[in-house]
Amino acid sequence: MLGHHFMARTPRDPDAVMFQVELEAVRPDGAGQAEEEYRLSAALLPLRLRIDQNIVAFLQDFFSAPEADGGTKERLGGELTTPTASIHQPEGPGVFLQKVDIHSFSVVIDYQPRRLDAAALTAGSFVEVLNLVPWGGVQLDLPHVKATGLHGWPALGSAVANAYLQDIASSQVHKFVVGVAPVRSLCRVGWAAKQLLSIPADQLRNTTISSGSNSDVALTRQLRRGVTSLARAVTLEALGLGASVAGGADFVLRGGSGVGSEHPAGLKEGLKQAAQGLSSGLETAASALVYSPVRSVQEGHGLGQAVARAIRNAPGAIAAPAAAAAAATRVTFLGMRNALDPERYEERRR
Repeated sequence: MLGHHFMARTPRDPDAVMFQVELEAVRPDGAGQAEEEYRLSAALLPLRLRIDQNIVAFLQDFFSAPEADGGTKERLGGELTTPTASIHQPEGPGVFLQKVDIHSFSVVIDYQPRRLDAAALTAGSFVEVLNLVPWGGVQLDLPHVKATGLHGWPALGSAVANAYLQDIASSQVHKFVVGVAPVRSLCRVGWAAKQLLSIPADQLRNTTISSGSNSDVALTRQLRRGVTSLARAVTLEALGLGASVAGGADFVLRGGSGVGSEHPAGLKEGLKQAAQGLSSGLETAASALVYSPVRSVQEGHGLGQAVARAIRNAPGAIAAPAAAAAAATRVTFLGMRNALDPERYEERRR
């Protein structure tokens, strides 16, 4: 769920640790037997967080705020109950953090929704808007946090959370919109188109002033490079969108069950997975429409009951090969995209 964000262009230093914390205990000068104070320093490598709606719901329940009477909510049999016993909170001055220094780092978030609460969405719930479509590759650059004079760990958590939320709200909210698959694809294609159209002005000026062959060759080479980059971006994003659409169809046809998350490394592996999936889907359909009724006859239940069983199994038998075809299309498109862009595949795999 949480790990190091691998980037092929900036590989990780083998000696670097993912999370480094230094906690120094000091006693103020002339304070006698006063309580110790602390200085905290922390640094993190780039992180990648892969999470889905079910995990978010679990974390919300697990870390739900306690009730006013000191009890905590517990989920039992789908209902929330409040225990009568209260949790004893230790008394005392607590930890005093003299100085806190948390270095900046980045975190890339991938989120997969599992269901949509239409009533909450109609009521204007912003959280449900996030569950409309999957979004991923949202890179948040969390700022350097410095603080002094914090009383207790809750105060530290509040100060860090406020600093991060203010920075995200002021300058990074748009990244969540860009993280939606269709919007992300449009942004990447738009960037490639911009690169094609933004030929340096001095190159155009030189071409206009001088009619020499060198200027023409340079301009032609630059245009060719821009067209190639645009065509590559359009191809990659079309394959990615096709895979997303096919994955959504597979999800619906399977009745909301999970879609495979493994990505094929290339076209050959994608075709192999597609063939295996199609074979499995056809076997499921054959079992429901042929093998199950035949077995019913062999067990002496009669032809009428066998026909009734075949009719009863027909919806699932039709959905199975259709879902398999959608899944096969998805892995084929993913295999083609990963073959064209192995660097992005490596970043996702790690």
